[in-house]
Parts: sequence; C-alpha cells; structure tokens
Amino acid sequence: MLYDFTNKDTERIQDCFRVGNFHSLRDLPKHLLPGNIAQVSQSKINENLYGARESRSYIELQKNGGFFSKFAYEGDRYDDFLEARKSEREKKQQAIVDLHQSNIFYSHPKRAVRHKH
Repeated sequence: MLYDFTNKDTERIQDCFRVGNFHSLRDLPKHLLPGNIAQVSQSKINENLYGARESRSYIELQKNGGFFSKFAYEGDRYDDFLEARKSEREKKQQAIVDLHQSNIFYSHPKRAVRHKH
C-alpha cells in the first residue's frame, strides 16, 4: 500500500537518516501514515514548550541522573602560562651555562652589519 506523504513528512523521514541532524528514528511514530509524522512532531514541540519542567536535585545529578554536574569555576591567572614558560627558559639557559661554563656556543656569530654598497 502506497501512502501519499507531504514534502514535509518526506523530508522529516530523510532527515532521520542524515548525519548531524537532530531528528532521530525513535521520534518517528510506529505507524507511518500521512499527516501522522507532522502530528507527532507538533505534539513533541508542544510537550517541550508547555510541559511541566522536572526539577532535579544535586543528589540526582551525582547518581548519573543528568548530563552535567554542578561545578565551581576557579579562574587561573592569565600570566601563569607565561611565567611557567619563562621559568622553563631560565632553567634551560642555566643548564647551558653550567654545562659549558664560560664557553657559550653561539649558532650565529655576532658580526658587524654589512652595507649593501
């Protein structure tokens, strides 16, 4: 038996099979009839908009009852990263000085600037 679906119903069914779409197969009705898909979609929208919100306590969230848990944000200082890099650089430089004593190796010898002419 072939049903005459509207374009919106057909697109909704195709969206369920596309990657990265928020429609899912479980949201489709069990029996696919013309207008049935749009009706289920509209009822789900109304349920989300006007349905009673279920308030969850922090204890429920701890028992894997939700997606997110409560947390307290503690900001880091912006300069912590730069200070860590500076201390690393100083340690490496000190290791080079300790290793070579007074004979520090320069990869580019210091020369006087040459003029073009």
